[in-house]
Amino acid sequence: MGVAPDRIVVLPPMVAMPAATISQEDARRSLDLPRHVPMVVCVSRFSGRRTDGRPGKTEGVLELVRSMAEVPQNAVCVIVGDGEGRAEVEAERSRLGLAERVRLAGAVPNSDIHAYYAASDVFAYPYDLDRPWLSGLEAQASGRPVVTMRTGSAETTVDDGRTGLLAANGDEFRAQLSELLGNRARCEAMGRTAREYVASHHSREVRVRQLESLLEEQRE
Repeated sequence: MGVAPDRIVVLPPMVAMPAATISQEDARRSLDLPRHVPMVVCVSRFSGRRTDGRPGKTEGVLELVRSMAEVPQNAVCVIVGDGEGRAEVEAERSRLGLAERVRLAGAVPNSDIHAYYAASDVFAYPYDLDRPWLSGLEAQASGRPVVTMRTGSAETTVDDGRTGLLAANGDEFRAQLSELLGNRARCEAMGRTAREYVASHHSREVRVRQLESLLEEQRE
């Protein structure tokens, strides 16, 4: 289009850092969740198929439910969200006999969402549509590693191998999720790095400073 490259600035998605930290034990107690088991959390709408024919977010949730049949047997998954696809998710959970291991929290106020991240060991969402989404960044801001599919958007918001793991396909996703759920020490180390990563690259404060700097350059 003839626009000079030095006039283009990319500002990746941003999230607010949690106002206060909450321990995993306190978070699980407050949410009435099991205290001493590996736990994965997912936050998503249960939306149906898109107008362009691509799978909706419910399909990603269904893939996560199916993945729980192949991870450590004591692991629990908490899925936060709701929508038109809930009945489909409930049916798949029942078909696989995972009613005790996959818990549907329903929709919760955004102000409460960080308690669910804090209660978990890892955030996971096998959704491969290449669009920016904030729940993965929110989880990292809460000190939790992310396991998701490798897309351009995911590569922009997850430091692969340091703050999370990006999978090329479903088999790799399940293997990576199993590995992290079986290695709490690695989860904790990646979670600390994840929080630092978001604070340095994707926090609201960082993005505000970038915008202010751009405006100052325009005045000059």
